[in-house]
Amino acid sequence: MAPTDKRKDPSMLAALGLASGIGLQLAASVLVGLGLGYLADRVFHTSPWFLLAGLLLGVVAGGYSVVRMVMKEMRRHE
Repeated sequence: MAPTDKRKDPSMLAALGLASGIGLQLAASVLVGLGLGYLADRVFHTSPWFLLAGLLLGVVAGGYSVVRMVMKEMRRHE
């Protein structure tokens, strides 16, 4: 019978950390974009145009950040 080891595999924990970091980065970028768009709409009375632009910019910025994180991680493991 094989001994059971309750410790986690370090590579599994690293992958989990990377995945959670990616999710948080994407969510934060979208929320910041939405928040800034909402504030701009309130100031300029242009609802919902800046909100939509902020959402789009947040998604693009988040996607760019995620790609950079993944590429950095891939280079690290070459």
